Amino acid sequence: RKTVRAQNQRELDKKVRELKNSVEKGKDLHTNATFGFWAERWYYDLKEPSGLAPATLTQLRSALKVLNAAFSDVVFKDISFSTLQRFVNNYSKTPLERTGSLPSKRTIKNVVNTFNAVAEYAAESDIPAAVPFKKVAINKNAPEKKRRALTEKEIDHIRETEHPAQIAAMIMIFAGLRRGELVPLRWADIDLDREIINLKRFVLVENSQFVEKNAGKTYSARRIIPLPPVLVDYLKDYRRSGKATSMLVCPKEDGKMHSPSSFRVMWDGYIKLLNYRYGFAEPHE
Repeated sequence: RKTVRAQNQRELDKKVRELKNSVEKGKDLHTNATFGFWAERWYYDLKEPSGLAPATLTQLRSALKVLNAAFSDVVFKDISFSTLQRFVNNYSKTPLERTGSLPSKRTIKNVVNTFNAVAEYAAESDIPAAVPFKKVAINKNAPEKKRRALTEKEIDHIRETEHPAQIAAMIMIFAGLRRGELVPLRWADIDLDREIINLKRFVLVENSQFVEKNAGKTYSARRIIPLPPVLVDYLKDYRRSGKATSMLVCPKEDGKMHSPSSFRVMWDGYIKLLNYRYGFAEPHE
């Protein structure tokens, strides 16, 4: 038995025809199955129903997309250690399509670990030679993303530079909110007299979109965030200026909630403006 999945009827019919042709030609659909076949089974039969966070599943899908581009139609047992190592070497030197930058060491490790997880799953199903390659080398010079606290001067730059993303940056800096808490934040959640934010909801990324979730029905399930005077003054001035035209604190231009892509575009635009105004030659997040 083989499960066939597709995004639409046309694609499904094509896959069924290909499967029938393989059967008629006497192809062994088990031991000679491709990496793409086992990757799909691993994800849909094991990982998707496992209760992992949507962000984790998104990372796994991203890694599988990279791997399938190279190995989807390759018989799994024909993938050698040297083949995978050459693939990893080339991948580490190829700029990412979305950002134009080289993949980080963490991204490369995610791809290698995902390959090995699929290999372990296939090996447990008695597929000859489908074994994980634990000794794949990752370029030690691959870029690493390191986080640090902003300096006082950088905070001053943000306070002095108006932009649609400025309010997001101010709330993140002075109230410690994460993106997932900021995106669905409403003005009704902010009590400027009591100087608090009452976090009642958050968003998760599912299928490349933000999906709103309630923090919980009980008082203890919600976060109460105290606001420092500098942020209280900023938010009061922001409201007095007439900029707050939506029930959302940081909406899109049309007043609706951001999507992951629209938030990234807005944020990247603010970073570029700050870089340009304060003389950084390279992106300085």
